[in-house]
Amino acid sequence: WDDRFLWNATWLRPFLQAEGRAPAVRGLLLPAVYGFARFKACQVDHVSVELGLIARRSRRRAGVRYCRRGIDAEGNVANFVESEQIARVGGAVSAFVCVRGSIPLFWAQEQTDWTQLKPKVALECGAGGSVCVPGCECHRAALRRHLDELCRVYGRVLVLNLIEQTGPEESIGRLFRKVFHRSVVGVPRLEAPPFDAANKDAANKDDANKDRTAANKELEPANTEAVNDGTEEAANEG
Repeated sequence: WDDRFLWNATWLRPFLQAEGRAPAVRGLLLPAVYGFARFKACQVDHVSVELGLIARRSRRRAGVRYCRRGIDAEGNVANFVESEQIARVGGAVSAFVCVRGSIPLFWAQEQTDWTQLKPKVALECGAGGSVCVPGCECHRAALRRHLDELCRVYGRVLVLNLIEQTGPEESIGRLFRKVFHRSVVGVPRLEAPPFDAANKDAANKDDANKDRTAANKELEPANTEAVNDGTEEAANEG
């Protein structure tokens, strides 16, 4: 069992420790996982395909969104979720694993004013919660532990930065890029290609708007003709 996702690990620990003396104990234990799993069969171009999605949330540094943010000294990030997408066609099986988590720095959000949809971001100095000052290197060791653990568990890792480039997250995003590039030195299985989530999202929206406009133009003559026909018929009947 993966201890990261074993939510009743504390209760099971005494029994697992006794497993050496009584191997049958493990068969009596029920691991609790916080997640989602679903498999569905479908047809793609007349080919039978089975698709699956398995997601599980880590119990380490768990908490409510906005109340639990960032990283701890051991390299655990808040709201860490592992998702695995599985596709099976005949005897061939393909799987892709994606993980996400809070920005791996020491930071928090203001909790005194709950009327704000996006509370203010505050950078912290280590796990103690003191205010971070410019030039502080407190984040680097924790981030390196986080990256090393990802590579140990998953092997080759591709990192995508989804931090907003403007607004409340701008300052923390700038610091993350700086600390990240210093931390990846000596991690050969880690790749971080340039990726601008905001521009990518905007481009997708532009493409969607263009498609919607083109579709409306194609439908517009037919709709107008139908309305006119209906209006003329109603007027003639009247």
